[in-house]
Amino acid sequence: SVDVAYFDNRTHNLIVADAAWKMQNLNQARINGVELGYAEQMGKTRVTASLTRQNPRDADTGQLLLRRAELFGNLSVSQQVGTAWKIGGEWQYSGEREDAYIGSYPVRRVILASYSLVNLTAHYKLDKHLDVSLRADNLFNQDYMLAHGYNTLGRTLFVGVSYQ
Repeated sequence: SVDVAYFDNRTHNLIVADAAWKMQNLNQARINGVELGYAEQMGKTRVTASLTRQNPRDADTGQLLLRRAELFGNLSVSQQVGTAWKIGGEWQYSGEREDAYIGSYPVRRVILASYSLVNLTAHYKLDKHLDVSLRADNLFNQDYMLAHGYNTLGRTLFVGVSYQ
């Protein structure tokens, strides 16, 4: 399937943190853009992708809303291997975002760099009730920020067991 969606969200009194991290109501915000989506099942392989281009703005000033990328997307592929294994990979991308740097006076806006992350997953079905899963996030240990001055996790590994 292929999906194309245009969106135009207008929000009154959006609660945001200003450049000094003081919460306030933004009179009106407007976020409009286009989102493309793709999904296909080819035998035991599943592929999904999405790409969003948006324009997140303060409707009164025209200034970009903080921490909102204008371009972001992802791609994932998973493969069923036999009856017990399912493996997959995911690529996530986020474009540059504006944020506030409060370590100086006056507070100024800064640009957070774009980033790409690669994640891997594996699931093994031990029996009809018990699954073991393994997930590696940020496989290549990318250094990136979601908020200026705050670190994110590096490479992480998760192991899980589920019983249904």
